[in-house]
Amino acid sequence: EVADACGRGEEAKKMSPRLPAVYKFLGKCYMRAGRARDANDNYKQYLELAPTAPDAPFVKSMIK
Repeated sequence: EVADACGRGEEAKKMSPRLPAVYKFLGKCYMRAGRARDANDNYKQYLELAPTAPDAPFVKSMIK
């Protein structure tokens, strides 16, 4: 189930590579899948696209 969601997120990323929400979703998805490196990469991209997002401090705290 989580792997399927991550796959759909990757498809969405290809369609909308500048949409911050896609990277946030993938960060959560990969974190749940135990893929911390992929989660961190996506969270970093989220922060690059949305540095002033209300949840930016929280997301920064999750990056290892």
